[in-house]
Parts: sequence; structure tokens; C-alpha cells
Amino acid sequence: MLEDYRRETMRRVTDTDERMQSLSTKLDKLTEKVDTNANLEKQKTDNLAMLLRELTEKFDDSIKWQELVKGQITAVQNRQNATDDLLSSTSALVGTVRDDLRSSLSAEVSDRAKAVDELNKELDRLRAKIGAPSTGAAPAPGGGVTAAELEECHAQVRKLAEAVQTVKTVLGMKIQSEQKLRVEELKSIHENHDELKAKVDQLNKPPPQDGDGKPKGKGKGKGAAGKS
Repeated sequence: MLEDYRRETMRRVTDTDERMQSLSTKLDKLTEKVDTNANLEKQKTDNLAMLLRELTEKFDDSIKWQELVKGQITAVQNRQNATDDLLSSTSALVGTVRDDLRSSLSAEVSDRAKAVDELNKELDRLRAKIGAPSTGAAPAPGGGVTAAELEECHAQVRKLAEAVQTVKTVLGMKIQSEQKLRVEELKSIHENHDELKAKVDQLNKPPPQDGDGKPKGKGKGKGAAGKS
């Protein structure tokens, strides 16, 4: 019986050792699994932190770009407004100069025309007084106006008419020259205005982006996060 008891005891001890070994193996596997899961979670956390940093950098770059473009747009718009004001004032100046020249021309022509009319009236009066004599003829009795004096009046009338025509020609040339100059100035201002407008339109467009979705020319962030 003692031998049987010893054998049974040995068998139980052996079974206990096997169970302990099995439990130890399971515990090792469970520990390894826990460590693996912990490493995976840490990797996920690191990847999320890296992605957050990249997104933050992209957001900061976008804010800086928007501020830069906003400042450029404001500067160009200010220049455009100044150009618009200059264009309006130049247009008004051209109109004023044109009106002044026309007024001066009209006043000069009117004065010359009045002088011609007065000379014509004086000439008619003299003709009526002397009975329209031929050149070199003696004055009519009681007349007191010779044909030479009458011819002199004719010469003065012709000279005055020539002066009127000269004034018309000179003022016309001045008007054309002034208008040409102002037209060239307006053309230059219009071209400057169109150029500024094109710059504003270009700045209002969204910037070209690279593969990371960042404006070109900006520094790239760290590498993309690995897949979990």
C-alpha cells in the first residue's frame, strides 16, 4: 500500500508540475500579448501626435499666407483707388481745359467778328458818304473822305479778317495738342489701372497646392503618419 501511495503522490506532483508549466506558458503568452497591444497603442498615439503636428504646421502656414495675401491685396487696392482718383481728376481736368479753350476761342472770335462788323459799318458809311468813288478819284464835294482812305479801310478789314483766321487756326492747334496730350495721359492711367486690377484678381485666386495640401513654396512638415 505504501508503494501505491507513493506512486499516486508522484503522479499528482507530476500533474501539478504540468499544470504549473501550462499556466506559466499561458501567463507568458498573455504578458506578451499585453506588451504587443501596449506597443501598438503607443504607436497609434505617436502617429496621432505626429499627424496633429503636421496639421498644426499646415494651418499656421495657411494663416501666414492669408495674412500676406491680405496685405498685398490691401496695398494693390489702395494703389488702384489712387489710380481711380487720378483718372477721375485727369478726366475732369481734360474737360475743364477743353471748355476753357473753347470759351477762349469763342470769345476771341466773337471780339474779332464785332471789330469786323464795326469796320464794315464804317466802310458802308464812308461809301455812302463819298458815293463809292474809284481809286484815286477826288473826294465828293463836302465829302472829306478820299478813295485812298477808303482803300485803307478795306486793307484794315482784310487784315482783321486774316487775324481772326489766324486766331482760329492757332487756338485749334492748341486744342488738338492739349487733347492729344490728355488722351495719352488717360491711356497711360487706364493701362496702369488694368494692370493693378489684374494683380488684384491674381491675388484673389487660391494658391496652388502641393501633394500635402500646403501652398507651394512653404516648407513641408514631417513625414506622414504610419498606418495603425
